Amino acid sequence: MADSSFDIDLTTNEETIILEIATDEPETIEVINGDVNIYEGIGRSHLHQLSRSDIDNKFIEATYLQGVVFSTVQVWIESSMAKLSYLDDYIFQNNRIIWDGLGAEQFMKLGRKLRIYY
Repeated sequence: MADSSFDIDLTTNEETIILEIATDEPETIEVINGDVNIYEGIGRSHLHQLSRSDIDNKFIEATYLQGVVFSTVQVWIESSMAKLSYLDDYIFQNNRIIWDGLGAEQFMKLGRKLRIYY
């Protein structure tokens, strides 16, 4: 596979960004800076704002993921675009994304938004 490392200046709107994603290989694209959502249009996503109930329960309902191959799901903290790690930060069980006792528990704050890509 060819080297695909590159830097994109997200502070200007004059730079054209063209993404070509191979469908037979998983790709990870990371936004380091800015509020640009370059994931939009690369599959489906769901934005979930954490409520008091979510925080107290230490999980969110994710019925929209029913039937989805969970290995393709990615959970990100929207404000920082930090990617959470499956099994280390959260687990998926009974259509719930659960962080009870896992690494993501420290990041789950009232009003914080999670972006779930699937």
